[in-house]
Amino acid sequence: TIILGDSIVVSIRNEIAKELPNTIVNAYRSRTVATSVLTDTGLAQLENLSMVKSQHWIVELGTNDAWSVSLTLKQIQIDIQRFAKRLLEVTPNKTCITWILPAIVSPVAPNIQKRAASVRRLLLDAKPKKQCWAFINWHDEVKANRALVGRDGVHLSPTGKIRFMALLKSVIK
Repeated sequence: TIILGDSIVVSIRNEIAKELPNTIVNAYRSRTVATSVLTDTGLAQLENLSMVKSQHWIVELGTNDAWSVSLTLKQIQIDIQRFAKRLLEVTPNKTCITWILPAIVSPVAPNIQKRAASVRRLLLDAKPKKQCWAFINWHDEVKANRALVGRDGVHLSPTGKIRFMALLKSVIK
């Protein structure tokens, strides 16, 4: 399994290594889907990671895209479509993709919460006609239990790390 992510995955890298030992984690803080804002992008990682020929990918991207107001929703839509297209091109046909939808519940950023909702819709709308492409709605999890994230409304709390790991395990089985 390959997990491609941002700071949320970075925060549980050690837990993943311990509990899911054959998993390749490629995560970096502030990572976006395809247009670089502060760091590299998820799209830039696909070529090298595809060499592994993994049958399962988990993608946890979109949070920084929603947070970065320098990216228009149109650009995010283009980026998501580019990413999905390229991921399908570089992975074997029977590869299963699970995308973890972003959650931003920061009370000081209502406009960013709206952008995150738009990014979730764009991700859902970009689902290719591929049998093994699924989503985990992390936003619904966080909405049901705000204690899963810290004060910033984004990053995992200790309880959130446990729940997030349980979701990863349920996908990887």
